[in-house]
Amino acid sequence: MVGIGDDAAVITPPSPPLNKGGMGGVAPLLITTDSLVEDVHFRRDSPPEALGWKALAVNISDIAAMGGMPKHYLLSLSVPEGISVDYLDRLFAGMTDAARRHGLSLIGGDTTSSPDRIYISVTVIGEASKNILLRKGAKAGDQIFVTGTLGDSALGLRMLEESGVGSWELGVKDLKLKTIINRHLRPVPRVKEGILLANSGTITSMIDISDGLLADLGHICEESKVGATVWADKIPLSKGFKSLSDRFGGIDLALSGGEDYELLFTVNGKEVKNFLSEAKGVKSTHIGEITKGKGVRVVGKDGQLHIPQRSGYEHFKG
Repeated sequence: MVGIGDDAAVITPPSPPLNKGGMGGVAPLLITTDSLVEDVHFRRDSPPEALGWKALAVNISDIAAMGGMPKHYLLSLSVPEGISVDYLDRLFAGMTDAARRHGLSLIGGDTTSSPDRIYISVTVIGEASKNILLRKGAKAGDQIFVTGTLGDSALGLRMLEESGVGSWELGVKDLKLKTIINRHLRPVPRVKEGILLANSGTITSMIDISDGLLADLGHICEESKVGATVWADKIPLSKGFKSLSDRFGGIDLALSGGEDYELLFTVNGKEVKNFLSEAKGVKSTHIGEITKGKGVRVVGKDGQLHIPQRSGYEHFKG
């Protein structure tokens, strides 16, 4: 039903052999996969529990971005010589914790040796809702919303890079800083919110924020063949971000930093009131609107165009 180009593939499972009435209520399946590579996505001295959690959570987030319910996962793990059993136990503990929180079962995978680095590949299988939300579907006049707050994960990464990742295991006493770092190490997939949004019937497109707000909004615009305007002063920021982010780029981190794993979605321009009524359980912020044309523009409170230093994470570029 949906192949390459969205957060997850959508396939129709075969009808049960004894079901003569066709699908018989069998929901389409959502399938997604993601990889984490040592020295590209993480350092070996980062907490293995957090690494295990994140490896599964980023895939669960893809299912959430389609409005679905994650059900099962497969794990392929390659490790070099010298990785201790304790390290692997802690990595699995973090992954198991994430699976338990979201009701997933491990149904298979593979383990191999690697010459030098740790490679983690996770595939998650989910169940689609009646309204499958895609990146494609936004139209001029639709309004742009986002769940949660943005920029904390990117700021947490900067903080870890500055102080040394290993120091996290010794404990961080500052609660504000601890919360920021946790947003990077242990992202929370917005599964409940995704299902509520899908069931509202007012959402025209959706994606999770992994590469950065501007980059991922760009994906929606590209697939939907539209443009977008983002209001910089409306971007939701946490108190910790506001007090700690200035020397790391400030608002640009929230626009382009990535790995927030919040849901970015568009609401039918004529259904905004209905959306606010139907999706009361979703904490979201109105941050812009879909326009005709191409590209994503960021406008400040003064109406002037804001040009960030970068638009988001770009794979295969330094």
